[in-house]
Amino acid sequence: MPRVPSTLRGGPEKVGDGHDYSAVVSGLISSATGTFADVSPKINERGTIGGQGSKIANEFTLQLNTQFFSGSPACAKASTPSKCLAWQQFVYETDANQVFMQYWLIDYSATRPSGWITYSNDCYTNSPSATLSRSPLTARSLASVSLTANATSAGEDSISLSVGSGQATVASGKDTKVDLASNWNTTEWGVFGDGGGSEAYFGKNAKLEAVTALTATSSSAPTCKVEGFTGETNNLTRTATPAIGTASSPTMASGQTDLDPGTASCAVAAG
Repeated sequence: MPRVPSTLRGGPEKVGDGHDYSAVVSGLISSATGTFADVSPKINERGTIGGQGSKIANEFTLQLNTQFFSGSPACAKASTPSKCLAWQQFVYETDANQVFMQYWLIDYSATRPSGWITYSNDCYTNSPSATLSRSPLTARSLASVSLTANATSAGEDSISLSVGSGQATVASGKDTKVDLASNWNTTEWGVFGDGGGSEAYFGKNAKLEAVTALTATSSSAPTCKVEGFTGETNNLTRTATPAIGTASSPTMASGQTDLDPGTASCAVAAG
């Protein structure tokens, strides 16, 4: 779900719900790959399903999120098209053990399009999903996951998830759903709660580094922007991030921890 507007947020700045680093390019992004580095060897996590019920082990989502953007043809029949924003999420969900894309029209405020679901003043719909051929991921799996999002103008957008050297699981859908390929310039990547604004709760002494590698119209290093788009969170806070060094594509890294975070920073590198 989308983040809560900043004027309504409160409490500590846990990662998510607007408190995150996102990678911004000056042109357009066609592909983004999210991985995790420096993951605590004994990391563990508990979360709820959709923000309901008791916390259970290894209940979380991996989300690679675009920015909110205007001008999508999908907003043409909104109550006020100029206020309507499109948004696309590339998601893995442990509960269903599936990958899929979720499309949002924010401030649509009109009769929802056929096949879409109303959520307050917004509406959303999902792409076809694909189920992993292995058991659901655990927190310790984060050290070996790679999630890739692709956007192709007038073609197919896709999400691909691989774990270690295993076969990738892929789901796809038409780019014309919200016209992402013509608008994508910002990426948020991380591990968050499983829907409904929920939290992924990591145990003590947890740390990880969210790494986002981009394919864009420029090989220049992305800009780190203190901004996020998902409404879900985890209980970690942003921390100082070591320099990346040489990278094969424009890359951003952001450290997160439940330990003393010090001064938060992110790191970037050109391709």
